[in-house]
Amino acid sequence: MISFDIKFDEKIHKAQYKILLNLIFQKPMRRIKRLLLTSLVFLCLGILVSFDSSASQNLYFYFSIFWLIIAFLMIYTIFLFYNVFNKTIKTLAEKHKKENLLSHYELNDSVIKYSNEVRSIELKWNGLKEYSIIGDNILIFLDDSINAIIIGKNEISVENYFQLIEFIKIKLNYKDIKN
Repeated sequence: MISFDIKFDEKIHKAQYKILLNLIFQKPMRRIKRLLLTSLVFLCLGILVSFDSSASQNLYFYFSIFWLIIAFLMIYTIFLFYNVFNKTIKTLAEKHKKENLLSHYELNDSVIKYSNEVRSIELKWNGLKEYSIIGDNILIFLDDSINAIIIGKNEISVENYFQLIEFIKIKLNYKDIKN
């Protein structure tokens, strides 16, 4: 069994949520890059074809504009989501800072227990998906989405950090994440 307490630190909190934000936007950013590349290809084809026919009949230009519009709509959606996410994180950080939140974690063979002054959660290991390590942060994923418990090396003792990694290795599969 491993047990430790984590005192809320706004700087660490924001850095950890930035990791989650990067994970959220990895896939959409790849899609946007592909859309922009596709648009560029159609634009080049449209330019080549326009030498032989009139521009009004050139479907490549229309496809290029279509893919550009889709890409910019995705960029705008990401921008809006990013702003809402940041406002939510800022509000949550201010709330936890006022409460002087102290979180307690307890990991044993059957469950992970998390508690603070506001709530208490108990998660069974077989209900958790996998874990990953990004920088000095351990992410324990609760499901296939980005819902994760994040524990940083600078939040707990170095001894507890390495014990935690060894313990989690036994319980969960590792997920390699490029960040």
